[in-house]
Amino acid sequence: MTDPAAAPPDAAPAADLLEAARAFFPESTDARLVAGRSHLLMAETPAGRRVVRRWPADAPAARVEATLALLGRLAAAGMPVPSPRDLPGGGAVLRLGRDRFDARSWLPGSPVGRAAVTYPDPDRWLGLPVALPERAFADAIRGLARLHQETSASVDPTVLALPAAPLAALPGAVQTAWMETRAALRPVAPRTPAVQRWIAAGERMLPAAEAVLAAADPSLLTASAVVHGHAWPGHVLVGEGDAVTGLLGWERAAFGTPLLDLAQAIVRLRGWSVGAVEEMVAAQGDVAPLAPELRRLLPAVAGLDLVATGGRLLAAAYAPGPEAPAPPSALRQAAGRLVEGLENAAASLTQAEAKTGTTRKARPWRRPAQGPKGRRR
Repeated sequence: MTDPAAAPPDAAPAADLLEAARAFFPESTDARLVAGRSHLLMAETPAGRRVVRRWPADAPAARVEATLALLGRLAAAGMPVPSPRDLPGGGAVLRLGRDRFDARSWLPGSPVGRAAVTYPDPDRWLGLPVALPERAFADAIRGLARLHQETSASVDPTVLALPAAPLAALPGAVQTAWMETRAALRPVAPRTPAVQRWIAAGERMLPAAEAVLAAADPSLLTASAVVHGHAWPGHVLVGEGDAVTGLLGWERAAFGTPLLDLAQAIVRLRGWSVGAVEEMVAAQGDVAPLAPELRRLLPAVAGLDLVATGGRLLAAAYAPGPEAPAPPSALRQAAGRLVEGLENAAASLTQAEAKTGTTRKARPWRRPAQGPKGRRR
């Protein structure tokens, strides 16, 4: 995991985290925050390093328990995931007041590059896309493919109480996010080329992707395995030789369509391109070949993810609020890379679908009309 030495020297762990660490590991000799994250504590124990996590106060108990059950199952299968640790008296979850805590094994390695920023909210991490080395990207794809393989038939949704995230629901969710983000970005669009490009590409991508998924066999869009659902570079630990040593960020795992994980991985861990798609297909094939009909849906799913994630980063970079400090340059650069990926995905998808006549004509972005004294009408 990220080296705890990266935490600010004056960052003191909260009393409840320290109490939880003592409850899980009475013989712990030291405890420090993990890379400044106020909800994670690294505990030194005679058996090695461990991690104690405070869950958000509104996290349902079923979600906490299901996530830990999933991690236990995957760790037992030999996957590089944090293995839950029980309290000395039994049980994997500690309740202190309104909060729940769990403990897990420590994994070696660290994320590649600048994988996240705390902006504009200093207490909330915002994931950034990073182009992983070729080996690390392939390892991450194989890890996700193993997740899908391990859970496609062996996990009973009624036993492992994870939420459902069918691919069929993705267009509607992205459309809602798109409308909200576009409204927030409209005031800055006339003077911000990246926002203009995102709006124009999104207006092409949304109807094209919706048409592709609507025409697909419904069985391809149903939930068929556990998906990670949060594939960001900050959740991929890389060690010597660019080998992946750990996969983190399982708190949003759900029953869904594996194609979502693969599309997110290309977009966020490598950058959308024909070459990245081929790398993904090759790595996926080491575990299980990707069916041709699923591959044809990939640009649509990736494009929807690019609309949502690109908009989220653009809003943070260019419309954070009047009191926010200047955004870090890494944030704007990352948003720009996602916009470029969206343009590439939209172009390839609309060109392919134009042959079938299934796409709807999109209305291009236009500068808002100006009223008297430059006011928008």
